[in-house]
Amino acid sequence: ATSVPSSWSGAGASRVPLEKASREFKSVFQAFHHKSPEDKYEILTIERIEKKRVFQSFMLLQEEMEEINGPGGAHEMKLFHGTKWDVAEKMVSASCASVFNRSYAGKHGVSYGQGCYFVRQSSYADKYAHPSEDGVCCMFSARVLTGKSRQGNAAMVEPPAGYQSTCNAPSRDISSIF
Repeated sequence: ATSVPSSWSGAGASRVPLEKASREFKSVFQAFHHKSPEDKYEILTIERIEKKRVFQSFMLLQEEMEEINGPGGAHEMKLFHGTKWDVAEKMVSASCASVFNRSYAGKHGVSYGQGCYFVRQSSYADKYAHPSEDGVCCMFSARVLTGKSRQGNAAMVEPPAGYQSTCNAPSRDISSIF
């Protein structure tokens, strides 16, 4: 079985607030503000979601994609996903078997296929990060395996044969993961 990163808490599923001085916090913070001014958003917390089974599935999928596409063929990217606060709470709860569930595809459109959408820029994901009653928004920064990707369209319920995702080619700023 694939072991989890040494930085993890060791629990099966947990939410771990990151220290502002940590390299991991700074990396997410910097990626978030890459094209967004720091004074536009106040980041209240950055948490690492630790789900051992989800991580193990991710690692197995990465291995499978590299067997199919060759070394580096999983094309891991750090991308953003914005969502409503209450949906985010459900996604990260210990009782939720996965994090991103394609069953909810289509809530905000399916321009590039009926999958879970991830984007390169936090400012784009922000459009889907609807605030809670307290005015707090939630956004995920996730490691995403896009594999081989091609231009998608709204009729696609899965990527074409030989591909693992769809996108808004040629820029590939938006990815739909199935």
